[in-house]
Amino acid sequence: MKGNLITLNLQSEIENRKSKIGTIRNPQFAIRIISLIGILLWGSSAHATSEDGGLPGYFTALGTAARAQAMGQAYVGLADDLGAIGANAAGLSQIKGGEVSLMHVSLFEETKYYFFGLGRSFPSWSLGGGFAQLSVDGTERTDENNTPGGDMSDKRSLFSFAGSYKLSPRLSAGGNFKWASHEWGDDDGSGMGVDLGLLYRARPELSLGLNLENVLGPKIKREEESDKWPLTLRAGAAYRLLKNALILALDVDKTSDRSVKVHGGTEFCLLNGKLALRAGYDEGDITAGLGIKPMKGQTVRTSYYREEQKYYGSRGARKSETTIPGGLTLDYAVLNNSDLGISHRFSISYRF
Repeated sequence: MKGNLITLNLQSEIENRKSKIGTIRNPQFAIRIISLIGILLWGSSAHATSEDGGLPGYFTALGTAARAQAMGQAYVGLADDLGAIGANAAGLSQIKGGEVSLMHVSLFEETKYYFFGLGRSFPSWSLGGGFAQLSVDGTERTDENNTPGGDMSDKRSLFSFAGSYKLSPRLSAGGNFKWASHEWGDDDGSGMGVDLGLLYRARPELSLGLNLENVLGPKIKREEESDKWPLTLRAGAAYRLLKNALILALDVDKTSDRSVKVHGGTEFCLLNGKLALRAGYDEGDITAGLGIKPMKGQTVRTSYYREEQKYYGSRGARKSETTIPGGLTLDYAVLNNSDLGISHRFSISYRF
């Protein structure tokens, strides 16, 4: 009788613990949520266009990291480096230590794009900042009668200050406060904006992200025009396989007056993480790239082990370990745009 009572109590305790984490233990539940968001976004875009080029602030789609570009910009659910500043600020909580990054893009007709970023993590929160600029030199100036009047420059700049806070070992929230400016010859304007993001680690191998870009959109006023950056909703998921050697990522995003866009990407690491091969799909465009990490990383134990130990006990918990890519990282991405042709992205980062 006593043995049966112990068995019943043990079963009751197991069921109680399962009920506390029922949805967390089932990654399919989280994937269904992302899929539902995608369906809702898709349904709301019946009369929208598919182009970003005419939208204010479109140049930010050039990103903050070649890695994200090589993976088709499917980065909201991954966001584990300084690319989080633009993709999902909540992901800054995944940076271990400090990181500095520089990105360069040469496009066409004297059009260039730069990004510089710096980030640092602390026990419960992380900070990051960045500067991005798209510049076009040699643009011909014309008057109201379309008479040429010499050359002029067009510069679009963005300063970002982002932060992330760990609400729990699995859930992080972040915000990106930004100041945007546009210089067009002798005319210029500026405005401030805010992005908000969430990152949820449903399992050590599965992370889900949500980013509301331009919750407060910058409104840039110039002499005769006023442009307000539109609200954009982005949702994504990243799944890790083969002890984090393989990553599969999927994003969907929706901007007002523009149809839903789908982004997919993958990364496969070789040689103990020193070489990464990447490929992606960016709404009809094919992307690819690679990353080289000359220096060996450091293996650390994450906090997910302690939480799983709390729920499952010592026998059920797994020691979740991850390798921090220390030192220098070189990333390259190539994009085959259906309208503009092939373009290349290069970025270099250093973790310390």
